[in-house]
Amino acid sequence: RLGFNAAFSNTIANASTLVAKEKSTDVNSIFNMTQQFAGSLGVGIMTALIALSQNQGQGSMALRTFKGSRLDFWLLVILAFSVLVAVWLNFSRQQQLKNAATK
Repeated sequence: RLGFNAAFSNTIANASTLVAKEKSTDVNSIFNMTQQFAGSLGVGIMTALIALSQNQGQGSMALRTFKGSRLDFWLLVILAFSVLVAVWLNFSRQQQLKNAATK
């Protein structure tokens, strides 16, 4: 949650600078809709992975749930790292374009 709070408002502000002023409310609406969709999709995927682990795994139910939760954790770590790289590349590219425009 800390990463979301640190990045979400900055991302909206950055995206709003790339569109016309009269379209900034549309940018906010799209970001909010995307956030809700991604949240519901994420919960569905995480729940499905835990359920799959519980139904297909070996051992006690607690152990199968633990294994599914561990799988969820590593999937989220990989996704978080991917997002971090994408954000870094995006801001690097924007900086390059800004430097090229000022020359």
